[in-house]
Amino acid sequence: MLNSPVVDTFLELVRIDSPSGQEAVLGQAIQNKLSDLGISSSIDAFGNLFAKVEGRGQPVLLSAHLDTVEPGRGVKPTVEGGMIKSDGTTILGADNKAALAAILTAISQADRSKLRPLEIVFSVREETDGWISKFDFSNLTAKTGLIADRASAVGSVVLSSPWIMNLNIAVVGKPAHSSLPELAVNALTVAAKAISATKWGRIDSVTTANLGIVSGGSGMNTIPGRVDLVGEIRSFSETKLNAVQAKIKSVFSQVCSKYGAELIFDNSLYCQGYSYKKSDPAVKQIVSVLQSLNITPFYEVVFGASDANTFAANNFKVVTIGDGCTDPHTVNESISEASLEKLTQVFLAYITNSG
Repeated sequence: MLNSPVVDTFLELVRIDSPSGQEAVLGQAIQNKLSDLGISSSIDAFGNLFAKVEGRGQPVLLSAHLDTVEPGRGVKPTVEGGMIKSDGTTILGADNKAALAAILTAISQADRSKLRPLEIVFSVREETDGWISKFDFSNLTAKTGLIADRASAVGSVVLSSPWIMNLNIAVVGKPAHSSLPELAVNALTVAAKAISATKWGRIDSVTTANLGIVSGGSGMNTIPGRVDLVGEIRSFSETKLNAVQAKIKSVFSQVCSKYGAELIFDNSLYCQGYSYKKSDPAVKQIVSVLQSLNITPFYEVVFGASDANTFAANNFKVVTIGDGCTDPHTVNESISEASLEKLTQVFLAYITNSG
């Protein structure tokens, strides 16, 4: 596609390395772009970028994240047949640089006389530990906003996202030489019994539980004295989330007690969930924008999370929409030029919509 500002901006942004925790160069580049548009911005101590744009009517919030997953260094985008991909050795970075490019382009193309007041937050470390949580939300006056961070067609509107709890579990036994098993409490064996006695995977229609990392042992001829487990629980119900956590802890406690091992069990809330109704004004506004562009809206309930969860936890109703990206977090990630154009038009209509 010739002479496409959003495609040009996108290609420029994906060539700037910004793996989680190393977003500073990209943040500065975007600050420069905002400055070129006459928009001043600031970057807080954690790396989150914040900007305001004057306008008329009710303020709205626009947000995207600066970071990408690995392998995301030295991205070499290719454009062929209207599709943008990497060269196959890295991700592309459309998650979430498609949204960054669309927002910047929409602002540059907007008729300032029709622009709503904008509050812009570009966050860091969304892919790892969510440092949007360290942003000073007292800076914001907008109560509603828009995020494009769902790997789905432009037109997707996310109604629900889960509560997520992180689990860090340690089973501590007693190590011994492999020739002296009578002197040991095998932490691996105890952990295995506890894992097999616990229900994992799909717990019910709204809840999942998973162990993603199991590590332990110090040598092939040493009976393991400690095993560490890392996992998570996801649920659209806070009550069910806590019930599953309590059940897992109870099972592990009973098994460890039975076999003489110590249990160290730590859980922490990664993010709060949210559920919106189709009748919510923030949702209806997005749907109205999509329909005005002849884009058919469709609703999704997803088991993934985004910065919208943190905004919701701080009483901001920020709706997540599809960004047109496919296969994010893989070297097969791609996005079409047409999706970038369409996403830009959505943001443009949203920020100039009087609603």
